Amino acid sequence: MKFIDKTKRKVRGEKIVSDFLNEFHGSYRKNLYSEFKNPRRHELVKLLLEEQNSRCCYCMKSLDVQKDGISLEHLVPQSIDKKSKFDEYIQSDTVLNEENICLESDFIQSANPKFPPFPHTVAYQNLVVSCSGVDCPSKIKSEKPTHCNEFRGNKNITPIILYKSIIDEIEYKDNGFVIWKNDTEEENPTIETLGLNDVTLKMIRRIWLYAGNKHLNLLDLDTIQDDFLYDLLAEIDDKELEILLNFRNEQYWSLLKKYNYFSMLNILSRQLTRLKEVELTDLVENIKTNK
Repeated sequence: MKFIDKTKRKVRGEKIVSDFLNEFHGSYRKNLYSEFKNPRRHELVKLLLEEQNSRCCYCMKSLDVQKDGISLEHLVPQSIDKKSKFDEYIQSDTVLNEENICLESDFIQSANPKFPPFPHTVAYQNLVVSCSGVDCPSKIKSEKPTHCNEFRGNKNITPIILYKSIIDEIEYKDNGFVIWKNDTEEENPTIETLGLNDVTLKMIRRIWLYAGNKHLNLLDLDTIQDDFLYDLLAEIDDKELEILLNFRNEQYWSLLKKYNYFSMLNILSRQLTRLKEVELTDLVENIKTNK
């Protein structure tokens, strides 16, 4: 999981939303998001995908807008209509702050012709792109989403993808399990609400990490796919056997490759990035201390 920096494209993102709101000439209707349609919606999705390197904001699946099911995720649920619930998301150290967004009902009531703040249902700062949460529907009994935005619904979460420190706080275990180190309950509520420990997602991460430990690139393994998967059999519990063997199927194997974020190369790259950031921080502190 990565920090999503919504400052670099702020001007472009806010212009899309401002142009949309200006169409109402101050006479705003409830449920503004339902009015937010193409071509503006398409333009915003394109911008958000660019911002996220074309990956799902939560599970890191590589997204193709032409082939993959995607959805716009509201970090502050659009269903919220009480100020007390809305204020739980307002944090001065993220883009979800009073300067950038406000409760839609308050926005409509004020009829403010100038913005920001933007109504939370369409605010650029409150929107990211998620996958559909449905993987390989032809191979499973239910096509209901099992992870990410559609699985979350309107449940409250901590907007961890807006935390600059998230790359250091998210931990992926060798067995594919993911935790957010700042979750305070044993149930790992933030991660579980997003379904990020869904059995298929866990196996995908496990396969990538196993390949990385073997110094193998899964993108080059099509010709020895079965041999590779059978080698992994010795490393897993019997209860996970059926899940692993799903990846003998081409549809699952293709899905697996969409998660190349978890390749060893990417892991090393992320570790190097963190190292550089730490070294830079230490250097600045040393300069301040020695002044």
